[in-house]
Amino acid sequence: LPMLNEAVCALHDGVVADADLLGIPHRVVVSPRLNEQNSFEYKARTATEAQILTREDLLGIIISA
Repeated sequence: LPMLNEAVCALHDGVVADADLLGIPHRVVVSPRLNEQNSFEYKARTATEAQILTREDLLGIIISA
């Protein structure tokens, strides 16, 4: 996944908490389990819950933001 404007990718099992401190509006988590499903966990900073998205859906959300 290429780094896009104001997107954060975490390549570990944890959560990128520092992204909120930097004002980054997107959190994207890549894990081995999700990688097997060709999916990503996405959460907008203003959202209350994360979503599991395909690569195409994820890119569409981030690019349109």
